[in-house]
Amino acid sequence: MVSRTVVQGGLVITAADEMHPDVLVEDGRVAAPAATLIDFGGSG
Repeated sequence: MVSRTVVQGGLVITAADEMHPDVLVEDGRVAAPAATLIDFGGSG
């Protein structure tokens, strides 16, 4: 069973940038940045 969590407005820091995107986390690992997130349904 895959554990999925969407973090909204998180802080992501890279060597070149700092941003506050929504991110999909699956099984404790970042799976997708906001630009590629899929609507999993439900209320939001």
